[in-house]
Amino acid sequence: MKNLIAPFILFIVFVSCESSPVKKTLLIDYETIEQNYNKELNENIFSNDELNISFSYPKSWEVQTDSHNRILYVLSPSDSSDLFQEMMNIVVGNTESLNLEEFFSLNLKAVEGVFDELDRTEDPSQVSINDRVFKRVKFNYVFEGYPLTANLFVTHNEQTSYVVNCSALQSTFDQYQNQFMIVVNSIEIK
Repeated sequence: MKNLIAPFILFIVFVSCESSPVKKTLLIDYETIEQNYNKELNENIFSNDELNISFSYPKSWEVQTDSHNRILYVLSPSDSSDLFQEMMNIVVGNTESLNLEEFFSLNLKAVEGVFDELDRTEDPSQVSINDRVFKRVKFNYVFEGYPLTANLFVTHNEQTSYVVNCSALQSTFDQYQNQFMIVVNSIEIK
């Protein structure tokens, strides 16, 4: 299924209150899930000196590298009952001497120009990940008949840009959101 998102990514290159026992149980379950993800993440660390990036990822996922196009694919496990393989794409490119705000705006305009059914579900914002500023935005769109949700993160290091796209079906995105964010929060750019 990565073939469905690759053209999209290539285009981007261009341009505690406890009020009830139930809440307490949910909190414990969430903490257990997060601890399990962290254990899994510590087992898989990807590092690429050529692209100056490293990150952790869930042990059941895989990383594929397209060195020619400078794209990293972080893929969820394949499932015969799933119509779409959830993934993260990290595209490493050139900032064209633009600052972060200009580069992010250019990418956002490009994305909005490609998809007719694009709906921004969150306004652009700024976040800090490992002492690096990222611009982010979340949106829904349809690509080749698939209703998708994407969380897009953009940053740069001098003249090098990093565009991180977390994509899943709209109906399953929330199931993968924690895994996506754990990977995103582990990204270190050298």
